[in-house]
Amino acid sequence: MSWRMSEFGLVMPFVVCVSNGGPYDDAAYCAGFEAGMVDTILATLPDGINQASRPVRSDNLPQIDLIAMQHGWTITTIVDDELPEWTTVTFRRLPSTP
Repeated sequence: MSWRMSEFGLVMPFVVCVSNGGPYDDAAYCAGFEAGMVDTILATLPDGINQASRPVRSDNLPQIDLIAMQHGWTITTIVDDELPEWTTVTFRRLPSTP
């Protein structure tokens, strides 16, 4: 099955964003939400999991990289040629130092 990310919307509306009458900028709120999700995922993955991948907004990559480093992970990226605003990030856990 083939699909494109552009075919999907938010599962839950961000009602506090400007587009829904709220005070917060839509793009900034979405970027923060995404960064928070990545932070939580990397902080809670069990020790035996050493690799994970997920799509993120390309503009958010510098922050995602910092979050990964904070939790002891490195990243590699693949930009979607058809949707350059999205990048698939592969996180790899750094080996523990004794």
